[in-house]
Amino acid sequence: MLKGIWEQSSSGWRVLSVQVYVLLAISILLTSCATKPAMLKSSVGQLESLSGTTWIVDGSNGDRDMMTFRDDGVIFEVRKTGLKTTNGRWSQNSVNLYFQFNNKFVEYVGVMSGRSIEGTAKNTKGEEWTWTGKPK
Repeated sequence: MLKGIWEQSSSGWRVLSVQVYVLLAISILLTSCATKPAMLKSSVGQLESLSGTTWIVDGSNGDRDMMTFRDDGVIFEVRKTGLKTTNGRWSQNSVNLYFQFNNKFVEYVGVMSGRSIEGTAKNTKGEEWTWTGKPK
C-alpha cells in the first residue's frame, strides 16, 4: 500500500481523502478569479492605457487631427493640413488624460469613457474649445 493520498484497493486506486478535491476546487477558483478582471475590461471596451494607440480628435474649433500616443510619452500628430509633428507630450492617470503641444502653447485635458475621450482645450491666446476622440 502507498502512503499518502492514494490507496490501492481490490478495484484499483482510490482517493483516501477529500483533500484532493478541495485543492482542485481552490485551484479552479483562483484561476477563474485571475482571468475575470481582464474579461470584464474587454467586455465594456475600456482601454487601460492610450500607449501605442492612434485616435482621431475632433475639436469644436474645426480642427481634426490624428494622434498616436507613443510609449515614450510623445504624441505623433498628423494635422488636417497634412503637417506631421512630434512636439506633443502626453500623460495619463487612470481615465484622466493630459496632453500639450509646443511647450504648452495648447493644452488638452480629457476623460476616457469606454472607447471615447471627451475634454476641453485652451491655448496661450486665450482660446478655448471642446474636443472628442475616437480610436482610429
